[in-house]
Amino acid sequence: MECLFAIKEKHSNQIRDITSKLLANDSSEEQQIASDVGEAYGIRSDIDHGGEIKYFRDLEKEEVKELSERLDDYVRQTIKYVLNNSELNYTMHDIEHKAYTRKYFKDL
Repeated sequence: MECLFAIKEKHSNQIRDITSKLLANDSSEEQQIASDVGEAYGIRSDIDHGGEIKYFRDLEKEEVKELSERLDDYVRQTIKYVLNNSELNYTMHDIEHKAYTRKYFKDL
């Protein structure tokens, strides 16, 4: 998601905000997506820093599975969106186009 959205800073907040604004149909769904993506980034951070995965402490196995399935769906929807909007595709060396893509997603 960081790469698709061309994020440079505040990765956790931007991934959460952009994904929820891009995919949600209403404010309730936007809140759910933002919460899910925030939780996922927290899990990633816990793993990355070698700590206890706090998220698993409070949830049943089925709830973790459901979160994983929702996140998989968000990623798939986002990839489809980007692939269907060729102006958002960029190469790593095309700084100007990458900046356009970054601005597009920040402005959502």
